[in-house]
Amino acid sequence: MLMMAAACFLIGLMPTFAMVGVWASVFLLVLRCVQGFAHGGESTASITYIAEIAPNDRRGQWGSVTGVSIIGGSVLAFLVGALLNSTLGDEAMGEFGWRIPFFVAGVMALVVLWMRRKMSESDVFENAAQEVEHPKVPRRRVVAMTVRIIALISGVTCFNYVWMTYMTTYAINEQGMDSSAAYWATVIGQLACVVVSPFLGRLSDRIGRKPMYVLFAVLAIGVTVPFSLLVNDQPWTLTLTVGLALSIWALANSPLAAVQAESLPTYVRGRGIGFAYSLAVAVFGGTAPYLNQLFVSLEQPWLFNAYVMGLCGVTLIASFFFRETKGADLNKLEV
Repeated sequence: MLMMAAACFLIGLMPTFAMVGVWASVFLLVLRCVQGFAHGGESTASITYIAEIAPNDRRGQWGSVTGVSIIGGSVLAFLVGALLNSTLGDEAMGEFGWRIPFFVAGVMALVVLWMRRKMSESDVFENAAQEVEHPKVPRRRVVAMTVRIIALISGVTCFNYVWMTYMTTYAINEQGMDSSAAYWATVIGQLACVVVSPFLGRLSDRIGRKPMYVLFAVLAIGVTVPFSLLVNDQPWTLTLTVGLALSIWALANSPLAAVQAESLPTYVRGRGIGFAYSLAVAVFGGTAPYLNQLFVSLEQPWLFNAYVMGLCGVTLIASFFFRETKGADLNKLEV
């Protein structure tokens, strides 16, 4: 959180390109990387902590807050930007207004740090810390489980990129949708996902984790092409498709914290989730915009839809290699 706060404040204070030339770009790149490292560490800690403090029979519901925070953060960022833009205007935003959100974010990071210092460690962690010797799980089994988690997340994170980020750009640049209308349409669709996520997390506590991933993968494969074709210059098409697509994504993302925590023993849980989650998001989510741009430049945009559907197929296959873990006691977890 200190890294995130420092990076936000420094971006807000950094000199412009007109002042220091290319060094402004270098400075921004370095600080954005620092933010990325901070986010990676904090998201892993959050996923692990929430899963460990949750009741065994409500871990899916409690863990869904991580998905809500992803969407909620996106909505909050848009609202702050829209408010500043409408208040200050384009010229003032270009001169100094763009710095304000970074100062706000820096203060928020410090508030979160203060909140975290008041939190107690989970009973699961405390119990594991008191053990003289941890039950030894063969390294190959931990590695195998990590690979399965990466495969499980691959389709989830790529599908999220399409409907959280890319489709808004596509509606504006390719379909001629008004940019303001497109952003508001996306926000409304994202809010639908925020609403359904806790209910889907609770559903995973009732019917299990595996059915949620099977259902996600089947639906994601089935809607990728039709939903893409449905989007045109009318904002309602973007609202409808983003809302439905992100709700489908929530089928898999809501129980994700629970699935990861229930797949790894306590003494390697944080490291295992950090490695698997961060690598999967970087490889399959982080590269998605570049692959999409590549396929468009080759005048073969259908290849990107095939890529997304293929990764969702990988998620489907991976789901069958997980045993059902709903209601698992993390103190007695067997891998």
